[in-house]
Amino acid sequence: MTPKELYHHVDVAKSHLQIGQLEEALTHLELGFERRRPNMVFLGVDPAWDPLRSDPRFKDLLVRLKLPQAEESGDSQRAGAS
Repeated sequence: MTPKELYHHVDVAKSHLQIGQLEEALTHLELGFERRRPNMVFLGVDPAWDPLRSDPRFKDLLVRLKLPQAEESGDSQRAGAS
């Protein structure tokens, strides 16, 4: 396991997002996707990711993950509920 594999890219992405570093957050989400991190499944419903929902890269990532695309915080909380 390389040093890059010792942390969870999704957690690092969320840290970047919380301090307004959107590009860095997206980069780590892409790495998480490439490395098949299991916690990627929550991107479609976790309201923490709302600041990225309008970004084309984030939308594309949700499509590749086959996850629902919610536009707003309220929608993201209901996206998986039926």
